[in-house]
Amino acid sequence: MNFFRFSKCIFVLVFIIGVFYYQSNFADASRQNPSIYVGNTKLDIDASVTYNGTTLVPFRAIFEEFGMKVAWDTENKSVTATNENFTIILTNNSHTAYVNDKEYQLTQVPSLSRDGSLVVNLRFIAEILGREVVWEKTDTDAIIYISSQ
Repeated sequence: MNFFRFSKCIFVLVFIIGVFYYQSNFADASRQNPSIYVGNTKLDIDASVTYNGTTLVPFRAIFEEFGMKVAWDTENKSVTATNENFTIILTNNSHTAYVNDKEYQLTQVPSLSRDGSLVVNLRFIAEILGREVVWEKTDTDAIIYISSQ
């Protein structure tokens, strides 16, 4: 009889640990894919956070949101984004970015995602364009607010 009681306790304990583990992973996953707002508008883009805390977003979506024209160079695997004030060039796996022909060293290289699109450092792009970036984290979520200019 004690064996059944002991096995019930073990089962309940394992179940409770499993529930907490699942909730913990769910919360962490939400924080790893933050919601992005420019001004009061939520963007419909997939953002992810690297292990060192850099938020990566698909290049075309973020540059077009900031009103820039985008050109993709397949041969060099680089993107050029332009507007009346800026020309930004980012290359896959390169720590060097060019903004109006000036070199900047990146802490996180642009890289090709699983679906083949180039993802870039959101903070670098926003701040180089003169936008303010604010992170808001809760226990279960993360939101990034970018000023609308």
